[in-house]
Amino acid sequence: MRNYFNSMKKVKFSLFFLLSVFGLCAQSPILVLEAENADSIHSPARVKSGDGFSNGKYVGGNDRGSYLFFHNVTMEKAGTYEFKTYFNCNGVRRFTVKV
Repeated sequence: MRNYFNSMKKVKFSLFFLLSVFGLCAQSPILVLEAENADSIHSPARVKSGDGFSNGKYVGGNDRGSYLFFHNVTMEKAGTYEFKTYFNCNGVRRFTVKV
C-alpha cells in the first residue's frame, strides 16, 4: 500500500510539472474576432443579446444559408499562425471556416 501512495505522489508531481511547463508555453491571442462584430452577417443569422456572452451579444439563428464575413484581416508580420475557433451549437450543424 505504501508503494501505491508513493507512486501516486510521483504521478501528481509529474502532472503538476507538465501543466506548469505547458502553462509557460501558452500564448495570449494575437487577434480575436467575434461573430457579432463581423463586417457582414447574412440572414437568417442575426446579432442577438443575452446574458453571459461577451459584450452581451452573440450571433444566433444560424440556419442553412447563414454566413458572416470578416474582410481585410491582417497580421502585423507574415508567418504561420495557429487558428482556433469556438462555437456553441444546439443540435447537429455543419460548420465551415474558409481563410
